[in-house]
Amino acid sequence: MKGLFLIFGILIIVMIGSSIAIYFNYEKPIKNNEINYTNVFIIAIDNNNDYVITDYVFSLVSNPSEPYSNSYVNGTTQKYGYEEVKLPMNTTFYVYNVNIEEQQYYSNVQTIITKYYSPQRINLKLLNPGKLLITQRGEFGIDDKINLILSTDSIVKNLKFCIYWTKHILRIRTNEDYSSIPLDKELLDYDKCYDTHKSLDSSNNLIININYLEFGVINEKDYIDIMFYDSDPINNNRTSYKEKYRLKLEE
Repeated sequence: MKGLFLIFGILIIVMIGSSIAIYFNYEKPIKNNEINYTNVFIIAIDNNNDYVITDYVFSLVSNPSEPYSNSYVNGTTQKYGYEEVKLPMNTTFYVYNVNIEEQQYYSNVQTIITKYYSPQRINLKLLNPGKLLITQRGEFGIDDKINLILSTDSIVKNLKFCIYWTKHILRIRTNEDYSSIPLDKELLDYDKCYDTHKSLDSSNNLIININYLEFGVINEKDYIDIMFYDSDPINNNRTSYKEKYRLKLEE
């Protein structure tokens, strides 16, 4: 009889020990790894403060070399009011818009840190490219150096340009701090392309130096074409705006 009680006692101890082991090895870690969430509310508005329906992305800030590659959640903003998004707390995100259909908005990137049970509002202000205003200093065929002064009524981001010249021009040089880049796939008939590494808004301007060397005598058939264009690194360097300017003999 005593032996039966002993066996029964041992079984109870084993069962209790197994339960404790299962708790500490499985159930407790799961509870410790539970993720707490909070809500953020997002809208997109244009320059007139009207609601815009567009796509958005929340990307985890985890890879500095590819900051927008780690998408966590995406969606579409609403026409009226805020879109609610559930995100893990105490996490850093990039949030930005992605154009849909025929939209030409620049990307607006914001960085947020989701706070403990503290709902946040995100207003993505969306801007379309402005128009380039170009003022020429110097006369083609007379001055071997021409300055183009660029300004805008709004914003032009990440300005680049390509140059084409005719047979009586041997070469062209521009600002030393501009880097030569491969020809844009839509501008393959141009001779050279450059990245200014700058953006324009209504508060600044940009001076493009065009230094050219003549080969023979320039006539009315000679000219220099300059195609200015923007780019949006987040939207796969998408081009939203182009402006062509021609230097030629004045009549």
